[in-house]
Amino acid sequence: MFSFTGWDFFSVFWLIITLWYAVQIKFVTYTLASEGYTLADIGFALTTSQLRKLIGGYVLVSLLILV
Repeated sequence: MFSFTGWDFFSVFWLIITLWYAVQIKFVTYTLASEGYTLADIGFALTTSQLRKLIGGYVLVSLLILV
């Protein structure tokens, strides 16, 4: 299906899933902000450095799985 672009279905599928997940997170944060709440109000209280470590670890493991 995507062979003319060099992309296989597996890669495209997970790229779409990742983008959809990012859109959902953005939607939740936007909705919370519009109501005057923060992520800490719903139990997600990480500092910026903790959040970067969490995301960095996720990306590192994801890349290591692909290798």
